[in-house]
Amino acid sequence: MTEWFDTFFDALAHDVWDALVPADASDQEAEWLAARLELAGSPGRKLLDVPSGRGRLAVRIAARLHEVVAVDCAEVSRRCRARSAPGCALPGRRGDRGRVAPPAPRSGRPRPPRGRRHPLTNSHHYDAPRSMLVTRMVLERGGERAERTVEHRVMTCREVVDALARAGFELERIDGDLDGSGFDVGAGRCLITAVRNAEAAPG
Repeated sequence: MTEWFDTFFDALAHDVWDALVPADASDQEAEWLAARLELAGSPGRKLLDVPSGRGRLAVRIAARLHEVVAVDCAEVSRRCRARSAPGCALPGRRGDRGRVAPPAPRSGRPRPPRGRRHPLTNSHHYDAPRSMLVTRMVLERGGERAERTVEHRVMTCREVVDALARAGFELERIDGDLDGSGFDVGAGRCLITAVRNAEAAPG
């Protein structure tokens, strides 16, 4: 069975996403990750980024002198990592790993104004019986235009925590945003930090 994400993440989708996410937003997310993973003062950590996309977070973490194994099923993502990270090894196809070796230089390509060159419009529908958010997107880049549908299962915070527990992870904290505010009704995000139980069987 082919899932929507098997074909969605081509060059057009990545270009649209790159245009919509400001560099400072990625910087803030990398700062949050570094704080939660306690990376300061301990260079040389080995980390996993999945799904990594084009590596917007992987390169920022690698620049802190850590080794990041970037995993993504999209071939266009692997090609981009190979260009942006010297010595990047990208074997195989689906589920590939690309080692992003520090230091990871940032691209000098100017980022287009948000929403101008690569507009994205979408409409949402909630499929209640399947607990699925169905989003119909229109992606545009110059004269190129594509309509696509994506589906995301809507899970409660409890369901996510239970799934992590079944995988051998213990809940550490839940943030409602990058500023460390608690998760509550109306929170902008649900950021869960969990630690693998040392006694959990490898899976």
